[in-house]
Amino acid sequence: MHLKNRFILIVFVLAAFAQAQDHSLQALETFVRSRFEPVEESPALPGCGFSRMLDLRLHWRELSPDLQTKARQLLKAAAPVRQKQMTSPDGHFVVHYDTSGYNAVPLSDRDGNGIPDYIDSAAVILDSVWQQEIDVLGFQAPPDKQGNPVSAYPVYFTRMYDYGVTWLVDEGNIGERRIFTSYLELNTSYSGFYTKGLNGLRVTAAHEFNHAIQLGYNIWIGTDYDLKDRYFMEMTSTWIEDYVYPEINDYYQYLYFLFDNLSSYSFTSTFSLYPYANTLYLHMEASLHSSSFVVDVWEQIKKENSIRALETILKTRGDSFAQSLNRYGVWLYFTGDRAIPGSYFPDAADYPMLEPSVKERRFITTLPGYGLNLFEINVSDNRVYKAGVAGDSGEGRVNHILQKNAFGEAVAFGRSQIFEYNTTMPNPVAVICNVSEQKTDSVRYNMQAVSLPPAPNPVVLSMGQERIVFKSLPQNSEIRIYSILGRLVARVSNGVSNDVSWNMRSANGHPVASGMYLYLIDTGSQILNGKFTVLR
Repeated sequence: MHLKNRFILIVFVLAAFAQAQDHSLQALETFVRSRFEPVEESPALPGCGFSRMLDLRLHWRELSPDLQTKARQLLKAAAPVRQKQMTSPDGHFVVHYDTSGYNAVPLSDRDGNGIPDYIDSAAVILDSVWQQEIDVLGFQAPPDKQGNPVSAYPVYFTRMYDYGVTWLVDEGNIGERRIFTSYLELNTSYSGFYTKGLNGLRVTAAHEFNHAIQLGYNIWIGTDYDLKDRYFMEMTSTWIEDYVYPEINDYYQYLYFLFDNLSSYSFTSTFSLYPYANTLYLHMEASLHSSSFVVDVWEQIKKENSIRALETILKTRGDSFAQSLNRYGVWLYFTGDRAIPGSYFPDAADYPMLEPSVKERRFITTLPGYGLNLFEINVSDNRVYKAGVAGDSGEGRVNHILQKNAFGEAVAFGRSQIFEYNTTMPNPVAVICNVSEQKTDSVRYNMQAVSLPPAPNPVVLSMGQERIVFKSLPQNSEIRIYSILGRLVARVSNGVSNDVSWNMRSANGHPVASGMYLYLIDTGSQILNGKFTVLR
């Protein structure tokens, strides 16, 4: 990422944190006010108006009396009235716009066809979005009032503070499914946005139109009349921006919120910028399972909510949500300066970096429902370690990053991973996730050094195996070798090393005979014992 782009991103991130302090009233006030009068500055970062609209449906009574009146006017579900309209070249959209007044679009008309160039460009962009999302990727078209694919989708150009809005209009049912018709508002100008000009229009059209598509699958309503899958709707719409326009990368502006707050929020959080940044999860799964994975999940949402739909579709691919969520933590680790070309996210070098907190080998932490966190474990000895999370810590998975790779598949709480570590390596990183909906207050992690059985066993001298090796021992351990009758054969010590080998000779230097031998390891704090066989 160029330095200029990094500076611009920092400015937007600072605005994002201002928004995060109060993501409701300040943002809603700006959302409403900007449709009636110019709003030059606001603590709220411009974003997707779809979530603002959903918040407005829930919280409009908390606004001041004058804004409540304006909010009720916006929520009537009647589409705005504009002075002119045109149909897009492919006939998929009817575009409504003004050429004078508060909502006027830029009037430049270089080809002299009587339609502003901005609207000509928008119509072509919208048709391209339809072609990519519906004809190529396979999403279904937005519904009309009867639940059939809409013949021509309405789009209105409005002066506003946010990128765009998909408005819910009429609620309907197809069997047990709840659906909504909708219309789309796009901004009359993108000059003041992170992504400016027609590129701003492009990613907004891709994002908001996908919301219109989503409203035709199944809308699961929560107890507070909010949308249960709102987080997944925003994750998907942000992902689709990059699918349709991979060169624009508007989603970069949100990523710092995820990387700086990963441990604080649930995977299903809709707080502030989190679901937009959390789109990286779908980038990962689309890379692993193809882009059709996202469409398949939405097809499954017709039958069950998004978390269950993810689990169902992942199982059809030999995967699980538990493994997937933990793997997400691994992918998020290998970004920025840790990015590995050809592995993990293709654009990982442009992303921020996680900074895992450093912990000793035993600690207790908490995780929100569907939460994820990474911890760097302070290790100072060249040993073999056994590490995991206690089984009574809840339902989750733990994995470890060793150098440039995850150890393997994550293991469930109550199970352990055993791995070898030496101090020339970076500290291991524990990736821990909670795969239950409820917060887990006492996640108990433990890593302890273990000693391995000597190898090889048996020792076959005729095959050139002249030594047996004892590995992962505490320093200054003594190993005593006995015959099966209990006679001391040899003593060896590892000194400051963690490994030591025995050359299959007795204390007086004679080769030992075939047979079974006993060993005793005295570490100074404990006694370990076992047996091995020598064959000639």
